[in-house]
Amino acid sequence: MKIYYERLKTDKQTFYFASDVHFGHKNCDLNIFVKELEEAKKRNARIIIIGDLFDSIFPYGDKRWNPTVLIPELQQRDDAPVYATSMMAKILKPFAKHIDLLGMGNHEYSVLKYHGTDMINLLIMQMNQSLNGHKIWYGGYTGYLGYRFQFHDVGCRKVLKILYHHGGGGSAPVTKGMIDVNRKETNWSFDIFVFGHKHHTFGVRDIVINPIFRAKGEGYIIATDTRAIQTGAFYRNYPETHSMDLPTYEEKMNLPPKPIGGVFVNVQLKRQWIPQLKTDTTYFKIRCEI
Repeated sequence: MKIYYERLKTDKQTFYFASDVHFGHKNCDLNIFVKELEEAKKRNARIIIIGDLFDSIFPYGDKRWNPTVLIPELQQRDDAPVYATSMMAKILKPFAKHIDLLGMGNHEYSVLKYHGTDMINLLIMQMNQSLNGHKIWYGGYTGYLGYRFQFHDVGCRKVLKILYHHGGGGSAPVTKGMIDVNRKETNWSFDIFVFGHKHHTFGVRDIVINPIFRAKGEGYIIATDTRAIQTGAFYRNYPETHSMDLPTYEEKMNLPPKPIGGVFVNVQLKRQWIPQLKTDTTYFKIRCEI
């Protein structure tokens, strides 16, 4: 479990969470991904991408491989994993100073496990070489991101805890990933829990009760928001044309088309005066754009 901290000299910030781009597969909708990155840059959002940035299905013993899955630029290359990272570095370069973390998904993990190539680490090394004063973190499969918010007028600060995990398990056409939320909310501390993998999209609100105690037995209950967020994919599971291609998994299993795109989240640090205790407390107001 990795833990990263970033300092923000502000009381509000927009985040852009994305996963499951599946770059390299011809069903990847790269245009939508780039448009959302441009929107994130325009809004000065912090960008967090949590795995399956690459499709990573190559002709090296992967049972899912067939000659039609890759984009033409990668089909005839023996160094396809390395070349794909170079292509992605060029795509992400205009947005590099807004990217805080790149994580690993099951597709990148498969290449690392069976071929000894860490595509995410290679990508980050290429991008960090050209950055001055900013560093993109290597997120691995799961970990924490902590953002320290502060008010301009006073020295009050509070850390927003983001738990990220690429996700696991099957497609879950009924629960759509809600079981992942239930597994985390009991044993993990977070303000935002974000995951992908299942190619669905939602933002679930929950309430955490925090008692505040003072001397002589005085106390007060603070109810704070949390959000569990699942990001969609940039992979069209029902492509517009097929010709002689093999059907996708969703087509074979009679599953519906899945949503395309990441999730924007607006966070603002708030203060609340507690008359009973003659003091104030801070909390985060979190709003998702689904």
